[in-house]
Amino acid sequence: MATTAIFYRGMYKHQLEQMLKTQEQEKNIRLFMQPYSEYPIKELKDDLPSPMNPVLLYLSTNDNFARVSWRAEIIVWKDKQKLSAKEQKQIDSEVRHYDSGLYGIDEGMVNLLQLRNLVNLDAGFSVTELTKTKDGGSVSQKAFRSGWVYVRERESR
Repeated sequence: MATTAIFYRGMYKHQLEQMLKTQEQEKNIRLFMQPYSEYPIKELKDDLPSPMNPVLLYLSTNDNFARVSWRAEIIVWKDKQKLSAKEQKQIDSEVRHYDSGLYGIDEGMVNLLQLRNLVNLDAGFSVTELTKTKDGGSVSQKAFRSGWVYVRERESR
């Protein structure tokens, strides 16, 4: 999956800011993201990311869907439906440490991502600069809902 990245549209900006602040203060903290979907992110489920084989994640925020303004690496994908009670409790505790109330195992929701190296890209870039792996076209600026798409990594990381 070395040339495949994921673009997630519509993450809450305040959550990313809080995650970044926590990451800067506590280097060993695990950061989690829960894309809202009852379907797994197939590329991650089929070829699990790891710290040695991370998957690049580009993010836009809910206040600017058309601009990629954050980047991170996905190092773990898990099915939330299959977490043990102990895992749920541990992850819940960790996430509440950096963003009270963010975590909850949503009924029917699947994806739990562990991130590292979260970066605010400041000026960022247009989503149209991302190339979809499915058809080689550019990601559209016109979509106004959250979700993910598989893209190629940009040259400059």
